Amino acid sequence: MPEKNVFPGSVQIDEIWRWVEGLPASRGHAASLAEVRKRAARIERIDAQRDPANYASPALKGRVTFRHKDHGHFKVGNGEYEFKINFSGRSHNSVYVYIDSGLKAVGLITASSYDPSSVSAFLTPARTAEPIVGQSVVCMNAHGALCVLTIDEVQPEVNAQTYVSPHVTFSYEVLTAD
Repeated sequence: MPEKNVFPGSVQIDEIWRWVEGLPASRGHAASLAEVRKRAARIERIDAQRDPANYASPALKGRVTFRHKDHGHFKVGNGEYEFKINFSGRSHNSVYVYIDSGLKAVGLITASSYDPSSVSAFLTPARTAEPIVGQSVVCMNAHGALCVLTIDEVQPEVNAQTYVSPHVTFSYEVLTAD
C-alpha cells in the first residue's frame, strides 16, 4: 500500500536497522528526528571545536589567543621549527608553560632586554616556566630550535553567570638563525 507508505518488509528492515545501530527496539522510547538532529548538531559543534587546526599556526612569528582548557597544547611553527606549547593557569596574571607536549626545555627570560642569539642561556631542565604578563619564555624543541614567547594577557576562568574560559594571549617568534 504505497499510498499509506507501507511496503512489504519495511518493518523488518527497520527492526534490523535499529538492532545494528543499537537503538531501542520499541519506537516509543526512540528520540524524535528533531531531537536526533539537535544531538548531531551538538556533536558536530564539539568536534569542530576540538579540531587540532584550531590550535595551530604554521607561521614562524605571530600573536595568538589560546583557550588552554579546551585543548592540550598550541602548535606554532612547522617541521623542525615546530613547537607544541602547553599552558595552564597559575594566577590572575601568570601561567605555567610546560615541556609536557614535546618541548625539551623551557626557561624564563629574566633580562628586560636580551640578544635573541643568546636566549639559550635562559633554558633550564625544569618542567615549567612561570611567566607573568609582559615576561618572555624561551622554548627548545626536540631539534634544538628555539622559540621566544611573550605573555601579553592572562585571563583566569570566570565561573559566574557569564562564563569566561581561561585563556592566554601570547606573541611568539621562532628563531631560525642560530
